[in-house]
Order: sequence, then structure tokens, then C-alpha cells
Amino acid sequence: MKQIFKKLKRKNKAEVFFYHFINILYLAGYIYFAINVLGLAGVETAIRYSVLIGLLLFFIFMFFFNMANIIKKRHKSFIFMIFLAIIIIAIFFGSGYVINKVYGVMDNVKDQKKVTYTSYLISLKDTIFNKSESLIGRIDDQSDKEGYILANKIIVNNKLNNTINNYSDYMAMLQDLYDKKVDAIFVQSNYVSYFASEDDFQSIALDTKIIYEYSEEMENEDVTISSTKDFTDPVTFLLLGVDSKQDGLNANAAFNGDTLMLVTFNPNTLNTIVFSIPRDTWVPIACKKNNKAKINSSAAYGTKCVISTIEQLMDIDIDYYVKINFKGVVDLVDALGGVEVDVQAPEIKQFGNKVCEQDSNRKFGKDLVCMDPGFQKLSGEQALAYARCRHLYISSDLTRVKHQQDVVTAIAKKATTLRSYGDFEKVLNAVTKNIATNMNRNQMLSGYNVIKKVIQNNSNDEMELTIQKTYLETQNLNVYLPGSNRVTMALSYYSDSLNEIKHAMRVNLELEKPEPIKTFEFSYEKQFTIAPIGQGKKGGSSDQTLKKLAGMSINETKTYCSSVGINCAFEYVTKDSELYNTSYGADIVAGQSVHEGTLLSLVSKVTVYLNKK
Repeated sequence: MKQIFKKLKRKNKAEVFFYHFINILYLAGYIYFAINVLGLAGVETAIRYSVLIGLLLFFIFMFFFNMANIIKKRHKSFIFMIFLAIIIIAIFFGSGYVINKVYGVMDNVKDQKKVTYTSYLISLKDTIFNKSESLIGRIDDQSDKEGYILANKIIVNNKLNNTINNYSDYMAMLQDLYDKKVDAIFVQSNYVSYFASEDDFQSIALDTKIIYEYSEEMENEDVTISSTKDFTDPVTFLLLGVDSKQDGLNANAAFNGDTLMLVTFNPNTLNTIVFSIPRDTWVPIACKKNNKAKINSSAAYGTKCVISTIEQLMDIDIDYYVKINFKGVVDLVDALGGVEVDVQAPEIKQFGNKVCEQDSNRKFGKDLVCMDPGFQKLSGEQALAYARCRHLYISSDLTRVKHQQDVVTAIAKKATTLRSYGDFEKVLNAVTKNIATNMNRNQMLSGYNVIKKVIQNNSNDEMELTIQKTYLETQNLNVYLPGSNRVTMALSYYSDSLNEIKHAMRVNLELEKPEPIKTFEFSYEKQFTIAPIGQGKKGGSSDQTLKKLAGMSINETKTYCSSVGINCAFEYVTKDSELYNTSYGADIVAGQSVHEGTLLSLVSKVTVYLNKK
């Protein structure tokens, strides 16, 4: 071997330099490529190792073959091998770069272990705040980072000597601010987007001002939610919509829960079931001792609270969550080249027959985003506007839920058609800063085989990815909130509808066996369509509230009390009593001891006051 290297030194110095340079560069590129390729866990394992072994054997062959070419002065053969090696080296670094970029995206969308939390002390704009005399409202949950922990730091840092009123509920505290029972309150950083979804506080951004604020990087407790599952098993995802004005996602715990989408996926059947949970659905909130409230209120206490609440409601374990900033939907849809959606015609003709909504920056006027009804390709701005639009439809939020399912379905289907790296890179850039999840890199990579299977099946006209929609049947429920002395409009679900959705999802997760269909009816006069799971099921139990009894007769009241299973005791009141109601005659109900709108599940007995002759 020493003799051979001595011969090399006496040969063409330029060729010898290129010989050593290419060998070193090839080895460096090979190592860089191998490190990145070996990190692709579960992706074509046999092929990856075969390629790496083959490329290493090629290097050994090239090493000795080029040595012989230089010694024997086979210049053409040497140049050809150098040219071939340069192509392979370019592939090494190019492929390694692409894989490394994908890794970067996967690591960036992983929910952070530490995030920045911010607390604000706000007041109404016309309120003059005094550092000692003004009354301040604060949440009493000592684990609430923004509402309690950081709020106390604002008190200390700014030497506030004010009297503090403690509250167990943000809505009650905000109502007292508007009623001027308190002068200022501590709220979380996204209070505008969170509370503006409530009809009573839609103009909160204009009504309030920030007096003090404090931010601090703290541990993100939500990252403790973890799963060992990957895409080889049936899995459950929870998509959480974060409605932000900014492009990017500040992954702190509190957010608005207007979009909650539960998804089950079965890799064996390629079947996906999507359940969009209406934001006003009245459910027990797991982290608030199962006290009932609108399901979107759980978002004020972080991702963990939302997940626990939905797991309890659906009797299904949630493996992964994905937070999506709606602002990023614009970039994602545009990166996909638009998505095809059948736009529902407006039922309220505020803009004629057009569907119009504010743009991604929540601007109206000349910035209004409009589209005609019908099947069409939507841009990013149009897709977001359609997913947000609810005021032009009679069913309001229930219709918006359907629109969101349509847009998500369109995005998922369009994503399976990506073919070029350029398009893939655009999608990667769009999702990097607008998505956060608890999935790790290997769990994300396990989805590769599913994507490959879908693409192959699409090419061979075999089993395709199917997406089943759901529809939760609900009824309006006006609930009295004693803490804030206000009535909120919620949605009470029918248990039969929810149970059908739960069963379908558990079947998709292979936790239950499907029930065979024994009867089937259709009419040749009507076009056959498959109804969403849960639609039309209006049986079973549902939450009800105590109705207003004033103005009813004794018999009508007795009949009602018997029908809802509560004990009604009658008591006469005279004209000198403040309970007497001059609007009604004798023996007519003047009032009741339990406020109308109170949940019947909380009522066992009601004293009914009757006007005395």
C-alpha cells in the first residue's frame, strides 16, 4: 500500500489533489446524509439501510478505482468518476438539507416546555383608576398563572394597596366590571379574543383599556400530556383553534375555545371521523369541579382542562392535540394553491346572495372578504372568512361548525395531492409558526406510511382516505348564572345524538364493534345522501332549565312541576308584600323562589308565590 501512495505522489498533482479532495468531500457528505437519513424512523427502513450500504461500497470502489486511474493515467475514466462523485455529493447535501428542514419544522411545532404568560389589569375606558381606592377583581384559583400568580406580581411591582374582590369565574368578574361593581380586573393576555365571542362583550376591545401588564416565561404544564401511540394504531387528535390577529402562535395555556374539533383516525381503514363541538355546548368542566358551563370556557384554563373536559364528555382518550392559529390558515391554504369548498348560500341576505366576512386582520369595509355560493376554489383569505362566518346563517354557530369541517376536509384532501418539493416547502413554512402540538418527531414521522398508502391508493383507484362528518343535535338553553346575575344562551345536546357520535368514534378506534345495519330505506324520487353521524337523533336526555312561572295559574304550575319532577310549594302574598305582582290577578303566580333559567338538575324544590285576593 505504501508503494502505491508513493506512486501517487509522483503523478499529476492536480489529479492527486482532486482525488483526495473528492474523497474527503464524499465522506463528509455521506456522514451528513447518513445522520439525517437514519433519523427518519420508520420510513422505508430496509431501503434506507440498503442505500447507505450501497453508497459506502461505492466509495470504497471509487477510492481504489480512481487510485488506479491516476497511476495508469486513465484520465477520461478518472474525470468520469469525479463527475459521478460530485453528483452523488450534491445529492448528499441536498437531501440532507431537505430532511434537516423537515426536522426543523417538526421540532418547531412541538409545544414549548416554557412559554411566556402575560397578565393585564384592565378597566373600562371611562374609569379613572386610583392605586389605593379603586376596587380590583381577581380570580381566586391560585394555580391560574395569568389570573392569579402574575396578577399578584403586578400588585407587588406597582405597590397597589387596593381592596381585592375574589371571583371563581371570569365571566362574573367581567360582568361586575361592566356593571361598575369593581373598577378594574386582572385578565389573561388574550382576553379580547376570548371574551369578544360572547354576545354581551363583543366590543370589549373598544370598551376597555390596559392599566398595567406583566409578562414572565414559565413552565408550560400542558406538555405533560403525552402518548406512546403513533400512526400505526388508531389515534385521536384534538384540533384547537386559536383565533389571533397576529401571524404566529404564542403557545401559552389560555386561549379562546371557539373551535374544538375531535378527530379519530384508523390507519387500517383510512377512515377519519371529525366531530366539531359547538362552542356553546353546556357540559361539566373537568378542571372546575365538573360545574357546568359552555365548553369553550374550559379554554381559559389551558389545553389540559379542555382535553380533560372532552375526554370526560366523549369517553375517549385523546392522544394528541394540535393548536392551530387561524391566521395561519391563510398561509396554509395559499401554499396548497387554494382548496375546493361548496360554499353555502347565506340565509340572512345582509350582502345580497354573497357570503361576506371580515378579513384575517378582522377588518370590515373595503377589506371585507366576499364569495358567491356554490362549489369553487377558495383562497386563504376566503377559506378563513368562510370558516369564521356565522352571522349570515340562522343556526349561527352550528352552521359555522359545518363550514369549519368543510374547510378542514378540503385542506386534508388537497394536502394528499402534493407532489413537488417546492409545494411541500411552502406548506412547511406555512405551518411552522402557526401550529403547536405534543407529538414528537418520531410520532410525526410514523404518519409517512399512511401518506404513502393514501397516495398509492389514489394512483391505483383503490381504497381512499374517507372523512366522515358528524352533527350534534342541540336545543337552545337559556341558563341563569347566579354569580353574575345574567342569563347566557347555551346549547343543550340530545344524549342519543352524542351517543351515536361516541359509538362511531369508538368503533373507528377499534374500542367497540360496529352494529350491523338491519334495515335500509331510500326513495328513487330523492337524491341519496349519507347523513352526518348524529344528525336527526333528538331522543334521550338533555339539559333543561326552570321556566318562568309568573302569569301561570295554579293548575298550570302544578302540571309543569309534575312534568319536570320538582316539588312546588305554594305561598300567598298580599299587596303589601314586595313579592306581590300587580301585573297579574288573584290566584295567579306572582313569582318564584328559584330564578328562571336555573338548571333543573340543581332544583329540588321551588316556592311559588301567588297573588292573594
